[in-house]
Amino acid sequence: MFKLSGDSLDWALAHVERFGDTDIFPRPFEFQAMRHSWDATKTYLANQDLDAWKTRPKRTCLTPKGKYAYRLSTQLDPLDALVYLGLVFEIGGQLEASRLPAADRIVLSHRFSPEPDGQLYSRGSNWTTFLNRSGELADETGVSHVVVADISDFYHRLYHHRVENMLAAATNGSGQGRVISKLLRQFADGNSYGIPVGPAASRLIADAAIDDVDQLLRAEGATFCRYSDDYRLFCTSYRDAYDKLARLAEVLYRNHGLTLQQHKTSIVTVDTFKERFLASPESEELSSLRVTFNDLVEQLVLDNPYEDINYDDLEPPQQALVDQLNLEGLFREQLHAQDVDIGLTRFLLRRLAQLDDQDLAMELVSNAEHFYTVIPAVVEYLAALNSIDQSGREHLGAEVMRLIDSSYVGHLPYHRCWLLSLFAGSGLWGQQDKFVSAYNGTPERFARRKCILAMGRSRLFYWFKAARDGALDMEPWERRAFLAGASCLAHDERRYWYGSIKHRLDQLEQAVVLWATANPF
Repeated sequence: MFKLSGDSLDWALAHVERFGDTDIFPRPFEFQAMRHSWDATKTYLANQDLDAWKTRPKRTCLTPKGKYAYRLSTQLDPLDALVYLGLVFEIGGQLEASRLPAADRIVLSHRFSPEPDGQLYSRGSNWTTFLNRSGELADETGVSHVVVADISDFYHRLYHHRVENMLAAATNGSGQGRVISKLLRQFADGNSYGIPVGPAASRLIADAAIDDVDQLLRAEGATFCRYSDDYRLFCTSYRDAYDKLARLAEVLYRNHGLTLQQHKTSIVTVDTFKERFLASPESEELSSLRVTFNDLVEQLVLDNPYEDINYDDLEPPQQALVDQLNLEGLFREQLHAQDVDIGLTRFLLRRLAQLDDQDLAMELVSNAEHFYTVIPAVVEYLAALNSIDQSGREHLGAEVMRLIDSSYVGHLPYHRCWLLSLFAGSGLWGQQDKFVSAYNGTPERFARRKCILAMGRSRLFYWFKAARDGALDMEPWERRAFLAGASCLAHDERRYWYGSIKHRLDQLEQAVVLWATANPF
């Protein structure tokens, strides 16, 4: 029997509240519901024998990794998300100790260093640090060529038995490692490989799983650094580079069954490497605006190149640097760029939202196809606008619905989920007459859940009255949305209905009802 501590669960919820349950999907409202009655939910989870825990229905869908690249991403059930995160939190120190030391500056991704506010990884190990270290190694005497290599489908192809061996060795067969191994098998739906893409906890497991490859490369004298699935090996000749690349490919395959992505793996001269792979403020291709932005990024500590920059978290000198940015100029630059800079554009949209700057909103939505790779940031920007008048808000809402119905932006369930989340979060965007038909016209669970929430926000009480007899037959994610959305019913009507079904609800659903009762749509 193994149980998770209440302190670990407290920390896990704090992490999700600050960073989300993934860095990919909209944050589920269920975490707000759990916070509302946290003592009861925490007690429930802390009393569970996790050796007997059965994972709950997760959600997966295809998500953009770039303009023409995709990956399958996972959103765990909210209770599973807290359990998984809490378990990794408890053994993170042991996993970290099993890896090449952070002080060696070889592996620069996801170094375990938790903080009470939910921060999981060290602020000093990140993509910018990786680029800086790559530049230092490229400048070493004798380096003439660099191997640039990327593991193909890293998370999806990790074999469970090798992850289990790592967990057992690193934690001396701890209960946490045993339970994590069991959870990963359940998350994979019977497959013997793959860990969830999206949850922060997966990153430490993945990095620790291939530490043996890092250890061997160092023992054999290779000069290299790694960030997650990206390797950089620094070599003294073209022949040396081929030898190092072949050795890396061999060890990855023999030890883990992993391969390298052909189109993202190459050998280049050190000068070409500096020009193409190192972000340089001196690059002639960067405008003065980009120089200012890169100066800012150099001063910040980011977990990955796409992380949002929160203006309120910056030090005064950094805020002053942000204030120098010509935000409209930056937007125009990205609007006319052949490929949108994901990190820069996400930062730009967040800053515009903080300033409640609505001037570019319609232009942004009208050019949403150009901003295909940052649709979540577009929606978050729109949702954060406060000063826009009701007419303008409804006009934007109509344009967003157009994107769902007729733009290639709406071809992905992932994008439709994000676009519909605008209406699921507020009933002020209009389009109330479209949600019922949208719900009836799609079998997609992501979209149906958002439509239910949108109908609740728009107070379409008549739909909930007609559908409530079949609500508990819905799949779990939709059912919880219905329980929340039904709070738009009249007070006595919803109180009676909630009371009549209470005995049929699980712990999470009970938390949703309590939260929705206190915060009716």
